[in-house]
Amino acid sequence: MFLLAFAVILISMNQAYVVPQENSEIEFQHFQEVRSDMVSVRSSILTAGQADVSQFATVQMGTNYPPRIFAVNPPPASGTIQTSDSYDIVITNGSDTETISTRFIQYRNGYNNLEVGSMWYENSILYLDETQDGGRVIYEDQQLVTDGNTLRITALQNEFDQSGTGRATLELYPTEAVTADDIPTGDVDITVPTRLTADQYWGDAMQGQSFYDGVTEDDYETGIHGLEFSIDTTQDSNELQVNTVGIRSEPDEGPAKQNVGSGSNDDSTTPPSDGVRGFTSVNAGNLNKNDSPDNQFFTFTVNQTLPDGETVTINLDDTQNANPFVSDDIDYSSASLQNNDASFDRGYAAVSIIYTADGDIPAGTQIEIEVTNVRYPNGNLDTFSVSFERSDGTTEVDTFSDG
Repeated sequence: MFLLAFAVILISMNQAYVVPQENSEIEFQHFQEVRSDMVSVRSSILTAGQADVSQFATVQMGTNYPPRIFAVNPPPASGTIQTSDSYDIVITNGSDTETISTRFIQYRNGYNNLEVGSMWYENSILYLDETQDGGRVIYEDQQLVTDGNTLRITALQNEFDQSGTGRATLELYPTEAVTADDIPTGDVDITVPTRLTADQYWGDAMQGQSFYDGVTEDDYETGIHGLEFSIDTTQDSNELQVNTVGIRSEPDEGPAKQNVGSGSNDDSTTPPSDGVRGFTSVNAGNLNKNDSPDNQFFTFTVNQTLPDGETVTINLDDTQNANPFVSDDIDYSSASLQNNDASFDRGYAAVSIIYTADGDIPAGTQIEIEVTNVRYPNGNLDTFSVSFERSDGTTEVDTFSDG
């Protein structure tokens, strides 16, 4: 009886103290991963707008907890990534006015133990909103004004809202919502919506920038302020660049002209891309039934040159904790790669293969990556999805199974 009571006490203490602590560590690891994902989202938005190339960024929205025999887990920690309401960027010279809609992006976690605020992207900034705890943490600073002579605005358009524990893919396309002829010239006043006040961020970030005119608080609505700029585009040294990026929606009439706007360089453009960079084919090899461990092959063929240093990420997250039974997962924890240009990125309930181009990879080249010592249950697995994502282009998906 004493031993039974002692066992009950140990189990209770494990449930009350150990499980929350371990789950908090899992949530913190996921928080670090999603922060990295959101940095990539920011980079992809700016690249799509300024380099006129479609981008595909992914965010691991949530995470799962490991199965426990003598303890109970809370529900999986799901997350949500969504766009805000639409607000207008206003550009006027007193006689002509142009309005361009834009949105913010919010990532909101659903952690059961870790208390942390939402991540926000707006106006090239990525930050953690910890207002209830006294402030915000800036992860990536503004890129609106960086050289003192150019005001560079990238508007984000269309709605996006996805929740869950899996990966969300944000398809980012350069759009033709505004052209150079639409932008007023001369002495131009510009108002850009922002969630940040001068005291919270912009005052310090814009210190010494001649274009900056301050922030009008609650200019759009409560909590949405007006970031003010003035620029004389008739001066040779000044330039206003405006780009638009659409989430999920391809442009109706092809990619937008690079950096439309006014100033001394208003006739210069970046040569448009000759099509979306992607794949001619992708393949995730099946595993042999009743033969664990096994070797597995992943192949892809690029449809345009993969430049030196660019990557292809083969995402295997769907194989990790894909359903409630751990015995039904594919286990890559002891696997190794037989391609010197590829590496594993392993985390809890997440794993990917990252191939890095060592020199330019010409269009039509097939890359094969062999994964050795893959462990899995013998036979009758579900079908698993594998995404192949180019860092300079698009994403394709293939499936594989056991048997």
